[in-house]
Order: sequence, then structure tokens, then C-alpha cells
Amino acid sequence: MGPVVRYGPNRLLFNSRESLEGECPKQVLQSIADFGSPEIYGHHRNFFKGRAYDAMRIQPVPSVFNAASNELHSQRRKIVAQGFSDQAVKASEPKILKQIDAYRRVLFPDEGESSWSEPRELTSWSAFFAIDLIADLAVGRSTEMLTSPENRVFNPARKANFKRMGLAMQWPEVFLSNTFRSLKIGEIVYRSVAEAGKQWHALLNSWIATRIAELREDEKESRSQGEDMVSAVMRYRDPETGENLNDADLTAELTTLLIAGSGTITTGMTSLFWYLSRSPEAYGKASAEVRRMFRSSNEIRIGTQLSSCEYLRACLSESMRVSPAPTTPLYREAGKGGATVCGTFIPEGSEVATTIYALHHNELYHPDSFQFDPNRWLDKEAAAKTKSAWAPFSHGPRNCIGLNLAVNEVLLAMATILWHGDFRIAGDEKLATVGEGRNDFGPGRRRESEFQMFDTFGASTDGPYLQFRIRAAN
Repeated sequence: MGPVVRYGPNRLLFNSRESLEGECPKQVLQSIADFGSPEIYGHHRNFFKGRAYDAMRIQPVPSVFNAASNELHSQRRKIVAQGFSDQAVKASEPKILKQIDAYRRVLFPDEGESSWSEPRELTSWSAFFAIDLIADLAVGRSTEMLTSPENRVFNPARKANFKRMGLAMQWPEVFLSNTFRSLKIGEIVYRSVAEAGKQWHALLNSWIATRIAELREDEKESRSQGEDMVSAVMRYRDPETGENLNDADLTAELTTLLIAGSGTITTGMTSLFWYLSRSPEAYGKASAEVRRMFRSSNEIRIGTQLSSCEYLRACLSESMRVSPAPTTPLYREAGKGGATVCGTFIPEGSEVATTIYALHHNELYHPDSFQFDPNRWLDKEAAAKTKSAWAPFSHGPRNCIGLNLAVNEVLLAMATILWHGDFRIAGDEKLATVGEGRNDFGPGRRRESEFQMFDTFGASTDGPYLQFRIRAAN
């Protein structure tokens, strides 16, 4: 396959850094001067989030994620960004650390035991951690999936919602109604998935409504709302317009945070567990770095010491390269008059995307692309090359607004786990292979060392099964 593939009648997929960033050769730029900048995700005003994002949306109003208007997105992003400021993140750190401690406790055996734990399936446990964490940050309540098995009844609905989002992105027409068709065909054909997705949204709405009511009451009574993420977003007023988010807008934004945050953290943790457990050299270097950097677990905080764990960060960057969370192409629709991407004219209404998984395995930028190699991030020249075609959080002005927080959450969690003990691939031969590629899986899925991901908008995975043990001297 070449750098451009027709994925549907009106859809093209690109596999190049140039399509992502818009840095095409001069002769190409000269030939498309009439159509403006060639990139898909940069500040190009003739691409926008089109019908696929409308099809995914269940909330009555758009959020920073699915707003079609680039102008509305810019306004919203300015407001939502307040929740990710250094001050807001610092105020939220106690909640983050509390959830990481709960995560660590369910993975390791009881204190004082020196034996290996029973095998833990990390996709599920990481999902429980991610949901508990993001719910605590966004709505001030933990779902307690890590510690209360009865609460895990929510998880199938959460997974079904991702499936619905993936279907809507790939086949938006059947999830949209119009003047001639009032029924959303997709919600009939995929009834169970659509209904479960709506149940998840209804549950999120109830949590969000309670949180907003509490904050509005605090505001009314002039009580302190604290400095956490949601309070910062709720208080902010645009200095030019004086506007802030109404309850419907705030609900849409918190819904996006709850959905996107849980998926990103789950994939980030599971893929990092997978590759460290299968790379003894990388595992040894990362654990040694953490234990050298922090004299006690109480020192593991967001800040200079964590940022100085260069090898651990390289391992995370590399795991996000080989196993990026966005498995679905993040399409953009060409506006009036069409647009051009690296010499290919895109007619008005057609959709294009840079496929992140394909880009992350493009040998032009990532030699031995299916090899997990953190060292590529430590050599200055190699790192510049691989980072130029690295986009696990998308790219440009509409990339993931919470990327720095997500990275720090995963680094904090993994540093805490490596400080407290060790993990290894499950001793059970059958469980040890869960998540691997196999010859009978077919083309593209035969690499045993590659963590297998399936597309449900975000990545759907199974495994790895690992065992944990508390280290003797800590």
C-alpha cells in the first residue's frame, strides 16, 4: 500500500508526517497554492469535524471534542483549558495519588507477603483504575470499581459506548436522522450497543448533574469551591465576552472528559505493562531509575523528579507509538471549494484522515517500527525523527487537551508500581499468551510480540496477564 488509500467512496486515508503537519515539498506546495495549506490537522480553515462527529454525539450540545465549528472549538478550548492549568492539576493531585494507591493495592499481594500474586488481567484492572480516577477528578466521586465488584456492572456499558462511537465514525449516515429519514438506522441494527451506550451516558449525566448542583449551590452561598479541575472551568469567564459555560455546555464537556480520559489512561497503562513485561532490559532500566530517583513512595509526585525519569518516559512514549489509543481514523471533512492534502485534491464534503497506527509504523520515520525500543527516544537525532511522526493524542489545535495530565497520570502510576515491587508474565502458559498475535489471526496479527488492539474508536484489548510481588527492600 502507498501513502494514500481510498477507504470509502468519499474517504481517503493518509500515512505520512506531511499530511499530519502540512510540510510538503516545495514543488507540491507551489502546485496547490490555490487551495491553501495542505495539512489535515493544523490551522487549516477548510477542514472541520463533520458528520461523523455529529453521529457520535449523544449530548444535545457539542463539546470541545465534537464541535464542528473551529471558532466554537477555540472558544470552548480556552475555557476547558483552565481545568488543566498547573494550579488546577496540582489541586487535583491528592485525588490522583489516592486512586493510584488503590490501584497499587489491588495489584500487589497483601503487605508482608513475599510470594507472587495470582495472575491479574491488566486491561480490566487498568480500566477500573481509569474510571475511578477520572470520575473522581470530573464529578468529585469515585466509581470504586477497583474495590467494589458490584460497581463493575457499569463497565460493559462503558465499553459498548466506545463500540457505538467507532461504528458512528465509520458509518455516520446510519446514526444520523435527516429531513427524509427520522429513524437512526444504526440504533436499530446495532440496538444492544446503542442502548448500552445510552445507558452509560445516562449514568454519566446523573453524576454530572449532582456535581453541577453542588457547585452551583456553593456559588450561590459564596462557599469556596476549591481549585480542582471542574471548579476552575466553572468559574472561568471569557475576558472579552464575560461568558462562561451554562449547565448544558458543562455537561457536554464533563461527558467528554469522562469518556476520553478513561480510554486514554486504560490503553496507556495496559500497553506499557505489556511491553515492559516482555522487555527485560527496558524493565530493568525503568525500575532501577525509579528506585534510584525516589527514596520513598511519598516522593512520587508530579514535578521535577518525575520529569527526570527520562527512561520511564521513553518507555511510555514508545508504548504509545506501537500501541496508540486512537485506533479509529480521526476524519476531517473538506469545506466549501474543497482542499488539498499533499498534492491530492479533496472535494467539498469528502473526508480525510491520517491513520495514527499506520503512521506510527511507517518505516520512513520509525525504523524497525514493530520493535519496542525506548532508546529511539534517548538519541537526539533519532528522537526528533520519531517524534515528528508521533501523534497518540492527535495533532494541531484540536489535539487532546488533557495530554499532559494523561501522561503524568500514567507515569505516576507506573513509577509507584515499580517502586513498590515487581511484575512478570503470568506463569500459566495459556494466560501468558493472551494479547499476543498468532498465525491463525490472519494478516497483520501474526506478530507474537505485538500487543493486539481492536478498533472500537479507542483501542479494545485483552490482557496482559501479569503477576505482582512486593520487593523486599523498600
